[in-house]
This record gives sequence, C-alpha cells and structure tokens, in this order.
Amino acid sequence: MKLRFRFAVIIMTLIVAVTILLSALMLNQFQTAIRQLTIAHANSTTPMFVQQLHHRGEMLARLISELVAEPLYHTDINQIRNLLYTVRNEPDLLNIQVSDTHGEIVYDLREDQPMLGELLPPGKIEELGGLTTPLVMTTDTSLELLTPVRLEKKVLGVVRLVLDKIHVQQHSQSIWEQTFSTSEALRKGQVHSLLGMVALFMVVGILLAFRAASYLSRPVQELIEHAKRLGEGNLETPISLAREDELGILAKTLEGMRRNILYSYEQIRAKNQEILDSQLDLTRIAREKAAAEAAAQAKGVFLTTMSHEIRTPMNVVIGMGDVLAETELTYEQREYVKRLQEAGNNLLELINQILDLSKIEAGELRFLKESTPIPILLEEVAGLLRVMAVGKGLELLCEIHPSVPAWLMTDPLRLRQILFNLLGNAIKFTDSGTIKLFASYDATAEGVLQLRVEDTGIGIAESDMEKIFHPFSQVDPSITRRHGGTGLGLALCQQLVKGMGGKLAGESTPGVGSVFYVILPMAMAPMGETKVVERTYPPSEGTALRILLAEDSLDNQLLIRTYLKSTFHELTIVNHGQEAVDCIYTKPFDLVLMDVQMPVMDGYTATRLIRQGEEQRHLDPIPIVALTAHALEGDAEKSLEAGCNMHITKPIKKQRLLEVIGQFKKMR
Repeated sequence: MKLRFRFAVIIMTLIVAVTILLSALMLNQFQTAIRQLTIAHANSTTPMFVQQLHHRGEMLARLISELVAEPLYHTDINQIRNLLYTVRNEPDLLNIQVSDTHGEIVYDLREDQPMLGELLPPGKIEELGGLTTPLVMTTDTSLELLTPVRLEKKVLGVVRLVLDKIHVQQHSQSIWEQTFSTSEALRKGQVHSLLGMVALFMVVGILLAFRAASYLSRPVQELIEHAKRLGEGNLETPISLAREDELGILAKTLEGMRRNILYSYEQIRAKNQEILDSQLDLTRIAREKAAAEAAAQAKGVFLTTMSHEIRTPMNVVIGMGDVLAETELTYEQREYVKRLQEAGNNLLELINQILDLSKIEAGELRFLKESTPIPILLEEVAGLLRVMAVGKGLELLCEIHPSVPAWLMTDPLRLRQILFNLLGNAIKFTDSGTIKLFASYDATAEGVLQLRVEDTGIGIAESDMEKIFHPFSQVDPSITRRHGGTGLGLALCQQLVKGMGGKLAGESTPGVGSVFYVILPMAMAPMGETKVVERTYPPSEGTALRILLAEDSLDNQLLIRTYLKSTFHELTIVNHGQEAVDCIYTKPFDLVLMDVQMPVMDGYTATRLIRQGEEQRHLDPIPIVALTAHALEGDAEKSLEAGCNMHITKPIKKQRLLEVIGQFKKMR
C-alpha cells in the first residue's frame, strides 16, 4: 500500500474515532447535568437554599444595625421608621424589630408578624454585643437573625430580622422546572444534532484525509529521494522544501547535515593534503638539519684544522724572531727583527679574533664563571697597556669605585679580552691626552659590573657608531692606513659581551673623543675561591731537567731546541706519540712536552698509555705538558682529562716556555 493511502486510512480512522468520542462525552455530560438537577430538586430543602438565605439575611441585618445605630442612640423613632420603610419591600422579608438594651421594643415593622422567641433580658443583650456574626434561629418556614446595634463599640440594642424560607423554596422550584423542561428539549435536539454531525464529519473527514495524505506524502517522498542521494554519496545537490512546518525543519536539518558532511570531506581532504605537505616538510627539514649538522661539524673540523695549521707555522715565525732578537745584530737588522715580531704578533691577534668570531657564530665558544679578583684584573690589564700608552705620550688611568667587590663570578679570560680590545682601540686612535678606565658595581638584583672606557681621540660621527660594531668595518679606510687594525676588535667585544649576558654601547664626538660602556651581570663570589685550571708545581731551584719533546714538525723541533740551547736542560725529541710511549721507559725523564696532533699516535692517546703504564708499574707520574696549536674552547679540558698536567697553546715565546719548565723540578 502506498504512503498516500496509508495516511488517508490513518486520518479517517482518527476523525471517526474523535467524532464518536466527542459525541459520547457530550451525551454523558448532558445526562450528568440532568441527573444533578434532579438531585438538586430532590434536595431543595437542603442547606444550599438556607445558606443563600443566611448570607443575604446577615448582610441585611448588618446594614440595618449600622443604619439605626445613630437614631437609636437619640431614641429617634421617626428616623428609624423612615430607614426601615426603605427595606420593607425586600423579598423574603417578614418583619424587623429594634429593641433597646432593656429589652423594650423601640420599633416593630410589622406588629402583626409573630416572633420566634421571647424578648431578650438586658444581660442577654449585653452578651449578644460580644458576637461578631448575627445569632441565627430557624424553623421549617422562617429564619430569624439577632444582630447587636453598636455605636463606637457600645451596645445600644438589638435588631431582630425575620426572613421567609417558603418563598425561597417556591422560587427555586420554579427555576428548576423551567431548567428541566429546557434541558429535556435540548437533550432530544442534541441527540439528533450529534448524529448529523457524526455523519457530516465522516464525509468531510474522508475528503480531508485524502487531501491531507497527499499534502503530507509529497514532501515526505521528496525527502526520501534526497536521503537516497545522500546515501549514494551525492553531496552536491542541495536539499530544500518550501515549507515552514516540521517537514521544512527536517529538510533544513538534512541540508545542514549535507553541508556539514561536505565541509568535513573538504576538511579531511585539506588535512590529508596538509599531512602530506607536512611529511614533505619534515623530510625537507630533516635533510636541512642533517646538512646543517654536517656543515656545523665541517666548520668545527675546519676551525680545529685552521687553528692547528696556522698556529704551528706561526709558532716557528714568532719563536725564531725572538731567538733572532737575542743574537748580535746591527741596528738595521734589529729594526727588521722588530718589524717581524710586530707583524707576527699582529697576525696572531688577527687569527685569534677571527677564530673567536667563528667560534661564537658556530655556537662553540663557551663562557665560564669563576671567582675572579676584579680589582686586581683591572689593574693588571691597565698596567700591561700603560706601557703602550706611555710610548705614545698618553696617560692611562684606572679608577675603581669602592662599590666594586674584591671577588665576582665571571669569565676572566673573556673579560681581559674585552678590556684589551677597548683600551687597545683607545690607545690606537688617541694621539694626545688621557685614557681612563672606570669601574663601578651595582649590587641590586643579581649584581652588575659597569665599565667605562674614555679617550680623547679622533672620535666618531654619530651616524657611523653602528657601523663600527660590524666585522671588518672601518669608518674611513684611511684610518686603517694611519692607525692600523682590521675592524674586528669591537665586533668581537660586542659578541663576547652579549655572550656574557651584558650590553656594549658607545657615544662619541669627532675631535673630542669617545666613551664606551660595558654592562655585565656578575654575582658576588666568596673571596679567594678561584678556579684551578692547571696543575702547577713549585719553581725550579736551578736543577737541569731531562725533557722529552713529542713533536712531528721539524720546524717546531728546531725552535724548542733553540729555546733550550742556552740552558742546562737535556732535550730528547721523538716524532709521534708511539715513539714517546716507547721512549718513556728506556730512560728516565723529568718532564714531557707533548704535541696533540701527530701521525701514528696522537698526544691524547700517548698520554693515556703513559699514565696506564705508570699505574701498572707503580711509578711516580711524570709531569706532561700539552704543547699544541689546539686553542679552541674545551681543548684544555681534553688535555687535562687525558692526564696532562698543563695545556699551553702555540705559538709560545721562549720566556713563557722557560717559565713553564721552571715550575717543574725533578720528580724522581
């Protein structure tokens, strides 16, 4: 059976059922009403009529007692008569009497109408004054109400009101008879009307059922077709019904569901594409990360190699220059050697700065924090550079404010490097006047060391101040020709200060001078707790030492031999670490100078093997000094970890080597 006919049958059934039900209910209600009227007539003498009469009598009694209070007080019989005359025609009223407090009747409306009770004695009237409602006395034919008359809470008398109950019953009987006759006529007519209404409703219901079935089934069929398309995955066709009822709401709901599904599909496709792109990006990032790590590793290897390969020949150049300066030379030759030494030192400084900048950029430069005697360090740096300043006719002052503690936690090596660069630049670009280093300390928060370097040099224009902090940058190329320098000093200072968590700034006036400010966070440290980086030994008392040199460079072998030629020390030279391990047990030695990067066996491995052999043979350890061109951050720790007593970087001057040897005496 089609949906349309199903709807028609259902609607017809509902209409017939509702019509029959309503007819039955109406007949039942009508019969119930007739039954209630009959019962009411059978009980016409029930308290319902008496209550109505009571209520009306109480209201009338209260009204009369209020009206006659004033005339009764003045014993004005005429006024009482006039007042009661207005209510004498009240339905059901038989008689009204007004008595005073002595029980005497002041006025009787109908003297011929008998009363139910005797006159009340004075005491009874007073008691009646305490009542809030009238006193009622009743018989089968009448109703009598006694109401006190009060004026300003004083009882003046009593009103006796007599009502006729027979008249009320006759009136009610008349009304019921009319109602009963009317209801009988209505009942007969209503039965015929209901039968006709049922027939009419059934005919109209059949027509409406088919119309409503068509009206309901058409949009439902459309919704079914839309649902089939959704089930088949067709999400492009919109769902719409031009209706505002529940079916229209259902169509809008389906349309919203279609849009949500379509949006979800689009989101899923976009997310899948995003995941695919992310996988591609992760692959690309992984390749870039691997390439960056490889580049960083290559850069680290390059820095290590460059440090070693550059410092090794520089060790020979500077060292041979120092040796040559100790020989007998003419004035002209001594000037040549002096220029050679200056060029070598400048080249070494440039190499150190380039390597430091490269290490900072590569993230390989580490900053330490040790307990450092700041006032001593400042005076030491100023004292070393004061010789250079005096050579140019300048005055170098160092002022330390009393607020500066004796010990602060910082990296002393990097702090010296910053001060050497700033003071060196001040001396370099100042031809006359004074250079001042001022230091103060702010103990608030974690503590800040404030340094200020002032000079009376050539000055810098404000527009060029930012440029001087860039590597290899000079304000004027002619400055390089007149004063020297590469433009790396301030760039390195800025990177070092930044790495230590501080700030570097400057201000300058051309022709007046420059001021550079350094602000470094430094916490206070316990006095005297300095970090020991090297293991040292007491100075030599003149005893000649037996020294073993492990060095693969013939030039460096010649340089060390030349340094020690004028001493009493005995020098033995081997070409790599394996020879050093083999030689150490063939003859006794007091000191080993160990290069790190050598063929066959490197210095780290050789040192470890020597320490293992000493432990196995229960021998006293021989002092081993790492003498190497490895000068990057962490190289000293590697040497000490391998078992060396000290780490010295090349190039090394003769005086420095002799000082190191002097720290060791014969150990066995």
